[in-house]
Amino acid sequence: MAKPTILIVDDEDQFRESLSEALEEEFHVLMAPNVREGLRVIDKNSLDLILLDLQMPGLTGVDLLESLRSKNNNTPVFILTGNSCQNWAEKCADLNIQGYIKKPVDIENLMCRIKKHLGIEDFRVLQEIWKEKYDEIMVSMSRLVKNALIYLRQNMRNEFDRGKMAASLEVSPDYLTRQFHKECGLNMHDYIKKLRIQKSMELMRDPRLKIKEVAYEAGLKDVSYFCSVFKEHTGLTPKEFQKRFLSSSGALIASLLGFLSFLPDDAISFLPDFTSALSNVTLLL
Repeated sequence: MAKPTILIVDDEDQFRESLSEALEEEFHVLMAPNVREGLRVIDKNSLDLILLDLQMPGLTGVDLLESLRSKNNNTPVFILTGNSCQNWAEKCADLNIQGYIKKPVDIENLMCRIKKHLGIEDFRVLQEIWKEKYDEIMVSMSRLVKNALIYLRQNMRNEFDRGKMAASLEVSPDYLTRQFHKECGLNMHDYIKKLRIQKSMELMRDPRLKIKEVAYEAGLKDVSYFCSVFKEHTGLTPKEFQKRFLSSSGALIASLLGFLSFLPDDAISFLPDFTSALSNVTLLL
């Protein structure tokens, strides 16, 4: 699977290197020590996201942002900021910033925010369609279609509005529709259905959620329609799917408990709250 490309623009060498090392397992990371080098990297590469320090010697992060947006480059940007940079951050309010990351950086939180913003998980729909060709196609995918995929993921709970989506991406609705179908191999309506079904299947791992709650979270607020679409795509009703999943989860728990029953008491005495943990295992599967 092709890794998303992230650019780190920060003048602190040690911080830049350590942040790159923390991210490189999940992402293809590029680095720049200043704004001029950052702009050069941006011009030569297709980026999925930029992590940008504001306060640097010479040209600042604000200068880079202004140059970026003046060229209609809407690459997502997260600002790296310390407490002393709050006034600088306020200057970016009108420059289409996706978020602020406070230093020192919490890597786990940063990873979650990046993945959530890029909508990485929704690409699994395309993996199922393209299979072994997935990497090849993702590498050549246009920035427009990648942004469309991210937009659809972020707005999945809302009613689909092709005109509104096209306006946010600054293209005509017809052009967006043609490019999406050309590069993804299916139309946007079919893609959204698959995306919502995938989301609903993930949600139904939680036995506490009712079907109507799953439908709402997946963006299909009409429960009857949701059940119809779900069965069309999976061959099962939502209740049948949930029952099968919970049944298989219960079988796994029973197997684990059966195995533990053969162990001497002192062999599992070091496992704190094991029984309690097992009661919640279906939420993690």
